[in-house]
Amino acid sequence: MILPEVQVLLERARSARLSLDGLLDVLPEEYWSRAAAGSRWDVRDQLAHVASADDLLQDLLRTVAAGRATVWVGATQDVTELLSRREAPLQEFAGLSLEALREVAADARGGVESAFVTLDATMLEAGVHIAGAVDRWGEPLRWGLRAYLAKWAHHDSAHEGDIRAAIATTPDLSTVALTQRRRR
Repeated sequence: MILPEVQVLLERARSARLSLDGLLDVLPEEYWSRAAAGSRWDVRDQLAHVASADDLLQDLLRTVAAGRATVWVGATQDVTELLSRREAPLQEFAGLSLEALREVAADARGGVESAFVTLDATMLEAGVHIAGAVDRWGEPLRWGLRAYLAKWAHHDSAHEGDIRAAIATTPDLSTVALTQRRRR
């Protein structure tokens, strides 16, 4: 059984995912390669990250459920390694169809939801660290798992905002030319 507090966070995350999925349902295929001004990630990359972030969270929840009171996102204290783990799915998922990519994201979310069942109230006090995040004294910044999950519940909403910015951005001429070449 999922703790009531965690259930609320899960419902918030489900609502954010529903909103993101609604946007993706109506997004024409030619928009999937668009990125917002100043962003390195196009719409496809945004979704790949959404799926991989859930995989990282699932691993983190398993570690907490195994009794660890302090955990690191991505199981690493090395910033370069964490960034590599964050970027790897972008390459891994590059060849997937849009529907397959959405299925990967849905499966990853299902894994997180299954992992929530393993949490008890004491586990919500576990310390979560992110490589490279430090406090004003240069010490590793610590979030309680409870606070980390509250941020996670809004993760999809942030990426939905990035996607909305991307589709509102007019593509540059080189992107238009590349799209036309791909269609030939």
